[in-house]
Amino acid sequence: MDVAGEGEVAEALVAPSESRLRTKARSAHASVTLETGMPLYLILLVIGLGAGVCAGMFGIGGGIVIVPALMFIAKMKQVDAVGTSLAALIPPVGILGALEYYRNGHINVKYAALLAVGLAAGAYFGAKIMIGLPAGMARKLYAVFMIVIGLQMLFEKRG
Repeated sequence: MDVAGEGEVAEALVAPSESRLRTKARSAHASVTLETGMPLYLILLVIGLGAGVCAGMFGIGGGIVIVPALMFIAKMKQVDAVGTSLAALIPPVGILGALEYYRNGHINVKYAALLAVGLAAGAYFGAKIMIGLPAGMARKLYAVFMIVIGLQMLFEKRG
């Protein structure tokens, strides 16, 4: 679906005062869709699901999964990715930090809402997976995960 076809959904999910961020979201949507062939809303739900699985398995999600995914896949600036990640995590954590990012225009409300849906489902499945794994396997998976994310951050060429 193209950006114009998602206008009603975007308008329902984005606060009226977010017109500057709404424009940024539409331009980000176009570039992400062209590169992956997937609609941005689906990518955001998958990022949230992955972060939820990792939260359920390793007790992490926002800073380790969501922020890099928003930066590398959704092409957000780091400060916007952090603000949006915190907004997605508001129910359990981050309310004060998210409020400060929001006041300074660094939260994409639509993205945060979609990430939160994926986080909820992903945390459930991640917990079920982790409970079934031997302790040594869980530790090794976490170590490999951290190395891969660290290498991605270290070697990513960004301005």
